[in-house]
Amino acid sequence: SLSSLPDGAAKDNGRTAGSAAAADILALRASDGSSPNFTYAGPANPGVGDWRPTPGATAGTFPPGINEQWGSVTPFLLPSANVFRPQPPPPPGSDAYQQALAEVQAIGSITNLVRTTDQTHVADFYKQDAELTVNETARQLALAHGLTVGESALLFALVDVAVADARIAIWDAKYTFRFWRPITALNANPDGSVTNNYSAWQPLIVTPSHPSYPSGHSGTVNAGFEVLKDFFGNRQTVYLHTTTSGEPPRLIQSLSQGESENGLSRIYGGIHFNFDNIQGQSVGNQVAAYVLAHGPHFLRSTATDSATLGVQLYPGIRLNGLFGHSYRIDYADNLTPTNWNFLRYVTAPTSAASLFFDPQSPGSTNRFYRAVEVSN
Repeated sequence: SLSSLPDGAAKDNGRTAGSAAAADILALRASDGSSPNFTYAGPANPGVGDWRPTPGATAGTFPPGINEQWGSVTPFLLPSANVFRPQPPPPPGSDAYQQALAEVQAIGSITNLVRTTDQTHVADFYKQDAELTVNETARQLALAHGLTVGESALLFALVDVAVADARIAIWDAKYTFRFWRPITALNANPDGSVTNNYSAWQPLIVTPSHPSYPSGHSGTVNAGFEVLKDFFGNRQTVYLHTTTSGEPPRLIQSLSQGESENGLSRIYGGIHFNFDNIQGQSVGNQVAAYVLAHGPHFLRSTATDSATLGVQLYPGIRLNGLFGHSYRIDYADNLTPTNWNFLRYVTAPTSAASLFFDPQSPGSTNRFYRAVEVSN
């Protein structure tokens, strides 16, 4: 990729900076617990609700659970892998469980009568690794909004740290609860055993080889997309692509639409319960908010001499919003008549009060602000 750039000091210095950054990261993560890799064979005598290997992509195979160690990996920013661990899934037999089971049984079957053509496309489109969806979206938005190299570097650092820490948090929960997949639940006998060779019910897509609760796909995309919302706002038009053969590009007209489609794709595909999706998205949202609050940020000034250090407190608004909800910030230079102008979209990083400043406000002019909740 560097062959198209002219030789010279800029290219050489870039290589030097990149190599140094890589060396630092490799040293930082050398003992992070990601290796060696461990697989999980499942319990010797699995009962109701217990995960065990499910039919793989190759007929007759039942791959073990992958990456059991990943929930013990040292996070990049989170204080621990279990800081956002959700409550246990609803127990089999409960109303919430039975409702989710009936839903995936109806809409996620390979031979269903209720899934629409578009829902089938959604299931197949989002089969690819969720990290691909997040990073393609980040690339498109960085280009569309004309980010500088420095701004792009910050964007991708925050996006992919959020993605990585969300995966670690999700895997901590997966191998804590070790909850079975729909394909197991819908073929199991009352005692939890499966003796029908998984012939009674089959999902649209192959079930991944790891426990069901919560959904890693849902957590990954939400973690990345919530960071993107903070940079660009929710209302973004993106043409997404997929590695799934035969699936055309897919238009999303908001980042929330992408989050919703991605999460629902796992139910349409028959490989997750809806509570897997909901809790996965919740973990992703919480990780994103933490990364935005505690992650890297621009140092606006490096001046230390009090004679040259300028301090400007820009006006803004104190938002008492709901965590994860989107708001449109408007401003007006006077209130008679009221003439509101759009300033930016924001996603509330917490349910506590948050301050949002307007660095473009003229210092000598009064300016008024309001926050209006917008649909996700």
